[in-house]
Amino acid sequence: MKPLLLLLTPQQRDLVNRSSPVILLSGASGTGKTIVLKRRAIELAEKDEVLVINIAGGLLTEEFRRDFEGKKKIHVVNEKGEDLEADIDKLKKFLEVKGEGKHVLMDEVPITLGFHGVLSPEALSEHWEWIVGSLKTHVLSVTLAFRPNDQSYSRDFNLQDVKPAGSCGIVVLNSVKRNTRYVSELFLAVGSFARRVFLSSQPSLKLDLEASKTQSLPRLFTIPSCQAFHRECKDVIACRSLRASHALQAIHEEMSKSSTEKLVYVVVEERMRMALVDILTLLCPSIPVLYYDSIKDEPLGEFKDSKVSFLVFTEMEVQGCHQENVTVVLDFPQIQWINYFRLIAVSGDNKIIVIEEEELSTGRFSRLVNDIPGWKLQKVKIDESDFSRRLAIASERHNEKKAKRNSWRVEARDPSWLGRDPLAITDNFHSGQEEDEEEIDSARMITVIFGYPASGKSRKVNRLIRGVIDRRGRVLLLHCGSKLSSALCRKRWEAEGNVEIGAKPKTLEGILDEIDFKIRQNDEDGSTNENEQENILDPLVVVVEDFMLSRELEKDMKVAIERLKTMNVKVIITFKPHSVEAQDTSVERIIKEWQQNQDLTVIALRSQPTNTQLLKHIQRNETPTALNLESRSLCTSATSISIVFGHPVQYLNHCSGHHRGYACKGRNSCGNNVPVLSSLSQFILSGETGDKPYVLVSDEALLAALQKSSSISAMHPRDFRGCEASFVISVNVGDDWLLEVISRSRTHLIIIDSIPEHEDLWKTMLEENRVRAWDVPFPKEFEDDSKTLLQLDDEWKFLFGPTWNEGGRRMGEEAVKIEGILDEHKGCISSLSPDMWRFLNENDLFPLPKSRAPFATWGFVASDWKGEVPVTDDKTEIQENLRLRGVEWENADYPPFPMETKTKDSRAGGVLESLSVYLTGSLLHLSLLRKILGNESGSIHSLLQSASDHLWRPIVLIAENLSSSRSFFPRREGKGTTNEEWKGGVLFFARDTVQSIQTLPVVPYQKSGNVWLTVEKLPPVHEDGWVPPSLKRVSFRGEVNVFYKLHTVPIMWALDRHLAGLQPLNLGMRSSAFSSSPYTIFCH
Repeated sequence: MKPLLLLLTPQQRDLVNRSSPVILLSGASGTGKTIVLKRRAIELAEKDEVLVINIAGGLLTEEFRRDFEGKKKIHVVNEKGEDLEADIDKLKKFLEVKGEGKHVLMDEVPITLGFHGVLSPEALSEHWEWIVGSLKTHVLSVTLAFRPNDQSYSRDFNLQDVKPAGSCGIVVLNSVKRNTRYVSELFLAVGSFARRVFLSSQPSLKLDLEASKTQSLPRLFTIPSCQAFHRECKDVIACRSLRASHALQAIHEEMSKSSTEKLVYVVVEERMRMALVDILTLLCPSIPVLYYDSIKDEPLGEFKDSKVSFLVFTEMEVQGCHQENVTVVLDFPQIQWINYFRLIAVSGDNKIIVIEEEELSTGRFSRLVNDIPGWKLQKVKIDESDFSRRLAIASERHNEKKAKRNSWRVEARDPSWLGRDPLAITDNFHSGQEEDEEEIDSARMITVIFGYPASGKSRKVNRLIRGVIDRRGRVLLLHCGSKLSSALCRKRWEAEGNVEIGAKPKTLEGILDEIDFKIRQNDEDGSTNENEQENILDPLVVVVEDFMLSRELEKDMKVAIERLKTMNVKVIITFKPHSVEAQDTSVERIIKEWQQNQDLTVIALRSQPTNTQLLKHIQRNETPTALNLESRSLCTSATSISIVFGHPVQYLNHCSGHHRGYACKGRNSCGNNVPVLSSLSQFILSGETGDKPYVLVSDEALLAALQKSSSISAMHPRDFRGCEASFVISVNVGDDWLLEVISRSRTHLIIIDSIPEHEDLWKTMLEENRVRAWDVPFPKEFEDDSKTLLQLDDEWKFLFGPTWNEGGRRMGEEAVKIEGILDEHKGCISSLSPDMWRFLNENDLFPLPKSRAPFATWGFVASDWKGEVPVTDDKTEIQENLRLRGVEWENADYPPFPMETKTKDSRAGGVLESLSVYLTGSLLHLSLLRKILGNESGSIHSLLQSASDHLWRPIVLIAENLSSSRSFFPRREGKGTTNEEWKGGVLFFARDTVQSIQTLPVVPYQKSGNVWLTVEKLPPVHEDGWVPPSLKRVSFRGEVNVFYKLHTVPIMWALDRHLAGLQPLNLGMRSSAFSSSPYTIFCH
């Protein structure tokens, strides 16, 4: 690669040989600025003295001195020794004295060096005039290479507009040649990613798109950015509100030319809403301004005859509304919207987006405006001369209002002052009524509707509701959308006697509970009299609008269908076009699967009015987190001309998600600490025998710790600025330095990055094949030693908790080897601290007393907690099989759960795994059961009988093959055998396989209540098992309920610490791992 670097591009060669007295150049990293300076210095030194100044300092100075060794006419100065960067006057004097009669070449010069004003091409041109003017009388020539990345670069602008003295422009190098093709393309892709992303906390669901007749685009209003008025903004919210107010004033003036009255929706981020209201009413007192919570209160303006009013919303309040009202979105950089496309989706010529000018010239919209024809652009001018004074007044006004405001809400009053209803329904949904009535007739039990924003989902639902009403049917409407959507929905249907509006469900189970509640409420109240019954013919139709699609909903759909079969209702669900799980959800796969279900009708609305190219671009570039590079990098476009591909850039993926039986909190979160990063770096370095690798770390604390705790020679990127190396390792480099570090590698780049905010960046780079994943094992010294792993987690908190299978099995195996930890007769765990037992007994509803023996009394209860034993895929079929065999449960809507416990080394049909899970929801007791019950190679029935004897609990095996079903009772009498109910029984289901049967534990669900079999429906009793004469039923719920996160997780974690010889578990530090929102279910 090095010989190729010696070959100059035509643009570089021209600069090297140019005789101009002043040369200003810049360019993206890797375009050869330093090479030009080096070659130019050598050329000039043939005749004259040359002074080379490295503003960056660090290793680049050493590189210059090495390269110019023996060149007596070239003098190298390290800026760090002269302190030139901080003081422009000092730099001028230094050049006049030291540069007298010499050619001066300066590298790594910030274009903002010594500059304290507002960044603009004009201001910077004036700032550098002395280079072209006064300095020429002292030096032979001057060449400056401006660095492309710097923390002081707070605004994008066109470099070629910077022209000191009006004539000397900056030459921007445009060809990346220093790096191999893989490295240079990654550099360009990361820079592009930072400028093209749209922040959405809930990315769009991807649905196959059909061409639409309309290809509408929003209008773009541009306003000057904050940096056009000041270098450092002291009140970002007030500044944004003031600039946005000027845009709204321009929009108001334009719309006031029409004779019709207009109510304009304005959408802002939550923290800016009240500041905008306060400042807009200050700037434009004649304009009526309301915010959503005050739409029935007096207006916040002193207007008389205004035809245009503004109603200010947050995205959460207005999401999903596609009224005919003009909607203005105030879209400032770095705002994270819920879903960007839904926010700006167009349903006509009624959407305006206010953006900063740089977004149009160099930011997110620059490519869109060039690639998509038809945009309507309007520039809003703001007087710069008095802006600072007006901002100070605006900020003071907002702070005063904020202090006086008693509540975010005001008392509701009659909105007659407005002369019109601010919530007037303006859309038309009557077209297509006949087709929708046919859909009602043909609809199955559940109808689901997918579609993009503004695709007509709500209009279709409204037609369906109207069809049901016209047929004298009943409708229960559950709206999960925004405040405005819900308000419009309520306003539309509240006068209809057959439509009832219910609560806002969050889960599919919540929908079913609401339906069940309404049905029972109507039955108990007897509210439907005979006359009303005559008016209601069709079954109840439940409409759920704007519901969130999730993986849990996918899993629960079969259960929902079974419950609905008993209710005589039809359900229509429209889904939000976005989801927190969108990136891992294939809508087309779900549609295909659900279309095969005879109880589901699937409707996909695949066309929508917004420009298709815009939609696809936003979808490709949605991300929940921003990469904050655009404010640190000059806008310098470049292309890679390297013909050498080199090593693919490797992205280190060291986390499998599990470490020694513990689940990791997130992808690579375990690597965000010094010991692991040090170990990973040493692992990489140990396999390298070629060029010396440079390890670059931008976090000061991490760098210091790495340098102190290991033999790694790591350095900060600022000390490597302007240098290059064949091999670079980037370790958790932050936004400010990321591009700089990538550009420093010529041929070989490895990236270790555990920064959570970068996860979407590297996921995108992997998808685009810019980097290749290198799966490196988690450091062995932590993976193989529980004590080291747990001590590491004590400091860095990266473990989510023990796993039911791998973690439970390992801890059980280790505990069995140490005498006195697990009791062979009762299964008790003797190593837990008194504090842990107090914690386990804190809950009054579900205590876990130390005195109760696990073998005889404990029973696991499924609760849908993350990390729990998974439920079988054929859950519904097994539950139906159990019901037919006579198994009963207290709550008919919540049958018990069959759990999938099969592991790669399961023996004897997984009997002992199933038994261990039945006790604690984990494999913690598996090794102990194997030690007690012995041989697993014999008959499964014999093994189950031995288990029943030892645990002194009845075990019932219900198999697909009736002949394999058996009941097992202890072969001895004991306490309680004369009772009518034997509590704490164990229920297994057995699948038939080719070789034998596979047993599955069937445990109560948290809402199942009791689960039982009456004696007459029990399968045949095995051999000489003893059934008490008085027994009437066997109950399959432990006398002591064991919940996974409430009991099992803290027990396993505490046991592992004891086995590792560590202090008892700190319950205060780990309480969040043992209790969460699902726990509140038990407390209601």
